[in-house]
Amino acid sequence: MSGAVGVVDLESAIATLVGLHLAPLVGRALARGGTVAVEGSAGSLPSFIAAAAARSPARAAAGTVLLVVAHLDEADDAVEELRALGVDAALFPAIEVLPGESAPSAELTVARLAVVRKLAEGAAPAAIVTPFAALMQAVPEPDRLPRLVRTLRAGMRVSSTELVSWLVDGGYARVDAVESPGEVAVRGGIVDVCPPGGGAPVRLDFFGDEIERIFEIDLATQASDRRIDSVELVAVELDAVLGDAKTGKGARPLADGLPDGSVVVLAEMSEILEQARAYWDRVRDGRGVYAPPATLTALARRAAAVLELHAFGSAGGGAGVERLGARVLPAFDEDAHRAAGEFAALSGCGRAGDLLRERRGARAHQRHSREAHPRP
Repeated sequence: MSGAVGVVDLESAIATLVGLHLAPLVGRALARGGTVAVEGSAGSLPSFIAAAAARSPARAAAGTVLLVVAHLDEADDAVEELRALGVDAALFPAIEVLPGESAPSAELTVARLAVVRKLAEGAAPAAIVTPFAALMQAVPEPDRLPRLVRTLRAGMRVSSTELVSWLVDGGYARVDAVESPGEVAVRGGIVDVCPPGGGAPVRLDFFGDEIERIFEIDLATQASDRRIDSVELVAVELDAVLGDAKTGKGARPLADGLPDGSVVVLAEMSEILEQARAYWDRVRDGRGVYAPPATLTALARRAAAVLELHAFGSAGGGAGVERLGARVLPAFDEDAHRAAGEFAALSGCGRAGDLLRERRGARAHQRHSREAHPRP
């Protein structure tokens, strides 16, 4: 079929979608300010709208785009989509406590703190993707971040006893030999640390109160692997991250740290609200968790514009309304030839559809002939 069917370059189609349809939508929302309801959102359109917002010249240079989804897996998918579109996107995950566990995943805590630190340092990524539940969970105030993160360098003077106490208070487990993220082991003047969040395990070689050398280590052999100059360690214990265990003092919503001029994209509002209410109802310890209305208010307070995306109609109210009319593609046939025909018919490629129907008819005629005149 080479040459018989016109092929549209995918990158050109995406550029057309973003440039001709979504960029003007974002521009109008920023010019209007406040909340804009967008009807007819479907599929990956929220990611494309977020990409258009990230590239919009109307967005403040210091601002970021916050794409909010309802489900955890949707956030992972949206990050991949934005990165595929060339947008610097970071994931801000929700703290999850798995069945049988009493503490949240250290890796998730480290990922959340990484985003909080970037915002505090004025180095926000072009886009942040997050499930709404993550926004309902508090983050440390900026002045507490130095107490949660320590950068250790060769030649630095620090008490190994004090360092190990800080690690244990920050959620690390003291063991005989480190094997998993979030563990620390001490043998004389050597402190081994396996940080969560994907960092390499390290060996701190102390001489008195001085870190003489730092090595990366191989967990399988416990042998020093490569000498490095510095390592960054992060406290991951929930009380340390959230603030005071009784009052929650020292914590705030992530929305309070968004740069001025940021754009918030709320993907499928009805589903977001449903999941937010479900999460709020099952929260047992309300410390450090904000109610859905308070979270939405905090977002609106910081954003230059909020785009509420709806698959169908919207409540609207006083908000401006934009209509896109997108639809989710139907599932195509598993057979490649039939799927190509269905796609051609859907896309309105008349000649392609005619050609595929001709071939389909020829194959049907051949089958009929074989059935009517079977070979001996």
